[in-house]
Amino acid sequence: MVDEASQRSLLEKPMLRLIAALSIPSIFGMLFAGINTLVDAIYVASMLDGRALAAITIAYPLTQIFNAVASLVGFGAATLLSTGIASNDRRRQSLIIASAAALSVIMALSLSLAVLLTITDVLGLFGIDGQTLDYAEQFMRAFSHGGVFLITALVLNVLIRSLGNMRFAMLTFAIAFGCNVILAPIFISTFDDGLVGAAWANNLSMALLLLMNLRILRGIEASREFLSDFWRQFWAYSLQIFAMGTPYLLLFLLNISQLYIINYIISDIGTSADLAVFGVLNRIFMLALLPVYGMSRAMQPIVSANFGADNSPRVHEALRYFMIIGTLGLASVLGIASLFSHDVMAVFGSSVAPAPEFQIYFWLYALATAFSPIPILSLTYFQAIGRMNLASLLVLIRQVIGFLPLVFIMTESHQIYGIFIALLLSDIIASSAAIFFLAKGGHGFFAKKH
Repeated sequence: MVDEASQRSLLEKPMLRLIAALSIPSIFGMLFAGINTLVDAIYVASMLDGRALAAITIAYPLTQIFNAVASLVGFGAATLLSTGIASNDRRRQSLIIASAAALSVIMALSLSLAVLLTITDVLGLFGIDGQTLDYAEQFMRAFSHGGVFLITALVLNVLIRSLGNMRFAMLTFAIAFGCNVILAPIFISTFDDGLVGAAWANNLSMALLLLMNLRILRGIEASREFLSDFWRQFWAYSLQIFAMGTPYLLLFLLNISQLYIINYIISDIGTSADLAVFGVLNRIFMLALLPVYGMSRAMQPIVSANFGADNSPRVHEALRYFMIIGTLGLASVLGIASLFSHDVMAVFGSSVAPAPEFQIYFWLYALATAFSPIPILSLTYFQAIGRMNLASLLVLIRQVIGFLPLVFIMTESHQIYGIFIALLLSDIIASSAAIFFLAKGGHGFFAKKH
């Protein structure tokens, strides 16, 4: 449970010091997760073959469904916790944490069962066949067996962060993903199907993360009175969690749909080499974005706690600093990466042979990614102050109004180039919409001076 010092720091600590204290461990935690995904791709590319790399590229959007469920429950419960910090209602905090943990297990088991029953038909929709399809199916079946570890561990980790203990959350991430980095090459070489080994290395690392994060449950009383309150209020809290977490679920599901559409288009008009190249580029730029996601996770408890305490100036101050640091920091990273793009791709070995157009793909994707902090941080901000409608609308504007029509229009005339052009234009549209909503509501830079 949260201590008094953590409560006071969210509400009183000087903003830049608070941002550094929460953002740095959160960013490192996200980077450990991203590097873990990247390392898996490197192991597969170097130890197996191009078809195996194409298979995990196809499977990646499906694995993100598990992360989507974890985000729905984790961020929904985290917002409920953070907005109530000022009131210091420990019984309410315990009920929210217990409800989130129980909901995680229920949803994880349900999702894992659904994937196991339908994975063959779902993968068939991606337009792949042969060995690539077999690889993808075997990987997803093995991955699904660890779904309850992944979802419950991630939810508890988000709740630990929302209560101000970023260092512990980061440390457990580092230990778990370090375990995966060690186990993955061993399991890939040991299992007859190397991708099954990669999946089980991930499952065991998530089981370890869950074991370490169970400490958040230690402060919950096990009295008969509490259990009675829990069962009586579980569904009420579950509905509140769903309502608060819906924007993040929507974001993940539409991102999954975006990846599915891109994979389908590349499978239709390109080759398996094109699919592998896109998979690597996607991982590289998702890794570049992870510090921004780390900052958004640090911003959520700061904004929610101060919004709950009715401290509007501090809420707007937090948004301004996060926007400046996130946007300028990411632009610097992307600029450096673009200068060494071929060296970055060379890490993945001979399984990834960049096309002559690769450099333009890289630059277009980098430019699109540079706009991302504005809608990402705006979404987190609106969700943290309870404006779920605006948070969800931002997601829909980027993916449904922007990307979906643009990708079909652009690929019709520009082939694979069109995918990267559509990504760039949709991020520009989403950033413009976010700035409009912030200005209209008088948030952040647009807040009235007191």
